[in-house]
Amino acid sequence: MDRMWREILWRQFGAAIEMLEDALRACPDQLWGARLWGGDRADLSEFWYVGYHTLFWLDLYLSGPVEGFAPPPPFTLDELDPAGLVPERRYAADELLAYLDHGRRKCRAVIEALTDEKAAGCAKWDGARSATGAAARQHAARPGTCGTTESVSWAES
Repeated sequence: MDRMWREILWRQFGAAIEMLEDALRACPDQLWGARLWGGDRADLSEFWYVGYHTLFWLDLYLSGPVEGFAPPPPFTLDELDPAGLVPERRYAADELLAYLDHGRRKCRAVIEALTDEKAAGCAKWDGARSATGAAARQHAARPGTCGTTESVSWAES
Protein backbone atom coordinates (compact mmCIF):
# COMPACT_ATOMS: atom_id res chain seq x y z
CA MET A 1 0.00 0.00 0.00
CA ASP A 2 1.18 3.45 -0.87
CA ARG A 3 2.83 5.29 2.04
CA MET A 4 0.54 8.30 1.51
CA TRP A 5 -2.61 6.22 2.12
CA ARG A 6 -1.15 4.68 5.25
CA GLU A 7 -0.32 8.17 6.51
CA ILE A 8 -3.87 9.38 5.77
CA LEU A 9 -5.33 6.42 7.68
CA TRP A 10 -2.98 6.94 10.60
CA ARG A 11 -3.80 10.66 10.81
CA GLN A 12 -7.53 9.90 10.99
CA PHE A 13 -7.27 7.07 13.51
CA GLY A 14 -4.51 8.85 15.42
CA ALA A 15 -6.66 11.98 15.70
CA ALA A 16 -9.61 9.93 16.98
CA ILE A 17 -7.42 8.21 19.56
CA GLU A 18 -5.97 11.57 20.60
CA MET A 19 -9.47 13.02 21.08
CA LEU A 20 -10.39 10.08 23.30
CA GLU A 21 -7.19 10.64 25.27
CA ASP A 22 -8.04 14.33 25.68
CA ALA A 23 -11.51 13.41 27.00
CA LEU A 24 -10.12 10.85 29.46
CA ARG A 25 -7.52 13.31 30.75
CA ALA A 26 -9.98 16.20 31.00
CA CYS A 27 -12.63 14.33 32.99
CA PRO A 28 -12.67 15.56 36.60
CA ASP A 29 -12.55 12.88 39.31
CA GLN A 30 -16.07 13.71 40.49
CA LEU A 31 -17.46 12.95 37.00
CA TRP A 32 -15.44 9.77 36.29
CA GLY A 33 -18.37 7.61 37.43
CA ALA A 34 -21.11 9.98 36.23
CA ARG A 35 -23.84 8.52 34.04
CA LEU A 36 -24.12 10.17 30.65
CA TRP A 37 -27.68 8.96 29.96
CA GLY A 38 -30.46 7.08 31.74
CA GLY A 39 -32.47 4.01 30.86
CA ASP A 40 -32.53 0.34 31.72
CA ARG A 41 -28.76 -0.05 31.47
CA ALA A 42 -27.58 3.32 32.76
CA ASP A 43 -24.55 1.50 34.23
CA LEU A 44 -23.29 1.26 30.64
CA SER A 45 -23.30 5.07 30.41
CA GLU A 46 -20.79 5.89 33.13
CA PHE A 47 -18.02 8.05 31.70
CA TRP A 48 -15.20 5.64 32.56
CA TYR A 49 -17.13 2.70 31.07
CA VAL A 50 -17.77 4.46 27.75
CA GLY A 51 -14.02 5.09 27.51
CA TYR A 52 -13.19 1.51 28.44
CA HIS A 53 -15.77 0.09 26.02
CA THR A 54 -14.31 2.17 23.19
CA LEU A 55 -10.76 1.03 23.95
CA PHE A 56 -11.74 -2.63 24.27
CA TRP A 57 -13.43 -2.70 20.87
CA LEU A 58 -10.60 -0.74 19.24
CA ASP A 59 -8.19 -3.37 20.58
CA LEU A 60 -10.36 -6.27 19.44
CA TYR A 61 -11.07 -4.89 15.95
CA LEU A 62 -7.35 -4.26 15.44
CA SER A 63 -6.63 -7.85 16.47
CA GLY A 64 -8.64 -9.59 13.76
CA PRO A 65 -10.45 -12.74 14.86
CA VAL A 66 -11.79 -13.09 18.40
CA GLU A 67 -10.12 -16.46 18.77
CA GLY A 68 -6.86 -15.90 20.61
CA PHE A 69 -7.66 -12.29 21.50
CA ALA A 70 -6.87 -11.20 25.04
CA PRO A 71 -6.81 -7.61 26.25
CA PRO A 72 -3.86 -6.61 28.41
CA PRO A 73 -4.23 -6.98 32.21
CA PRO A 74 -6.18 -5.91 34.21
CA PHE A 75 -8.87 -6.02 31.51
CA THR A 76 -10.92 -9.13 30.79
CA LEU A 77 -13.07 -10.62 28.04
CA ASP A 78 -16.29 -9.83 29.95
CA GLU A 79 -17.06 -7.19 27.33
CA LEU A 80 -17.79 -10.03 24.89
CA ASP A 81 -20.51 -11.53 27.09
CA PRO A 82 -23.92 -11.21 25.37
CA ALA A 83 -25.46 -10.26 28.73
CA GLY A 84 -23.57 -6.97 28.62
CA LEU A 85 -21.41 -7.48 31.68
CA VAL A 86 -19.83 -4.43 33.23
CA PRO A 87 -16.37 -4.94 34.76
CA GLU A 88 -16.40 -5.89 38.43
CA ARG A 89 -14.69 -2.64 39.33
CA ARG A 90 -14.37 0.87 37.94
CA TYR A 91 -11.11 1.26 36.04
CA ALA A 92 -8.98 4.26 36.96
CA ALA A 93 -7.96 6.94 34.49
CA ASP A 94 -4.32 5.82 34.50
CA GLU A 95 -5.41 2.25 33.61
CA LEU A 96 -7.49 3.48 30.68
CA LEU A 97 -4.72 5.80 29.52
CA ALA A 98 -2.30 2.85 29.52
CA TYR A 99 -4.85 0.85 27.49
CA LEU A 100 -5.16 3.81 25.13
CA ASP A 101 -1.37 3.81 24.60
CA HIS A 102 -1.58 0.08 23.86
CA GLY A 103 -4.33 0.75 21.30
CA ARG A 104 -2.42 3.63 19.71
CA ARG A 105 0.71 1.49 19.24
CA LYS A 106 -1.35 -1.42 17.90
CA CYS A 107 -3.27 0.83 15.49
CA ARG A 108 -0.06 2.35 14.15
CA ALA A 109 1.47 -1.10 13.65
CA VAL A 110 -1.63 -2.45 11.86
CA ILE A 111 -1.72 0.53 9.53
CA GLU A 112 2.01 0.30 8.84
CA ALA A 113 1.58 -3.38 7.90
CA LEU A 114 -1.49 -2.71 5.73
CA THR A 115 -1.16 -4.05 2.20
CA ASP A 116 -3.29 -3.39 -0.87
CA GLU A 117 -4.80 -6.86 -0.47
CA LYS A 118 -5.79 -6.29 3.15
CA ALA A 119 -7.11 -2.82 2.35
CA ALA A 120 -9.27 -4.23 -0.46
CA GLY A 121 -11.32 -6.00 2.22
CA CYS A 122 -12.20 -2.58 3.67
CA ALA A 123 -13.72 -1.42 0.38
CA LYS A 124 -16.40 -4.10 0.69
CA TRP A 125 -17.82 -2.65 3.92
CA ASP A 126 -21.10 -0.79 3.69
CA GLY A 127 -21.49 2.73 5.03
CA ALA A 128 -22.49 1.58 8.51
CA ARG A 129 -19.26 -0.37 8.79
CA SER A 130 -16.75 2.08 7.42
CA ALA A 131 -13.45 2.33 9.24
CA THR A 132 -13.16 6.08 8.89
CA GLY A 133 -11.80 8.48 11.40
CA ALA A 134 -15.35 9.79 11.90
CA ALA A 135 -16.55 6.34 12.90
CA ALA A 136 -13.56 5.94 15.17
CA ARG A 137 -14.32 9.29 16.80
CA GLN A 138 -17.88 8.17 17.43
CA HIS A 139 -17.10 4.73 18.72
CA ALA A 140 -13.50 3.72 17.90
CA ALA A 141 -15.02 0.81 16.07
CA ARG A 142 -17.65 0.30 13.40
CA PRO A 143 -21.02 1.85 14.22
CA GLY A 144 -23.83 -0.63 13.92
CA THR A 145 -21.61 -3.59 14.74
CA CYS A 146 -20.82 -2.82 18.35
CA GLY A 147 -20.89 -6.06 20.27
CA THR A 148 -20.32 -8.27 17.27
CA THR A 149 -17.36 -10.55 17.05
CA GLU A 150 -17.03 -10.83 13.30
CA SER A 151 -13.49 -10.94 11.99
CA VAL A 152 -11.90 -7.81 10.55
CA SER A 153 -9.98 -9.02 7.52
CA TRP A 154 -7.69 -6.01 7.21
CA ALA A 155 -6.46 -6.44 10.76
CA GLU A 156 -5.63 -10.11 10.42
CA SER A 157 -2.04 -11.04 9.82
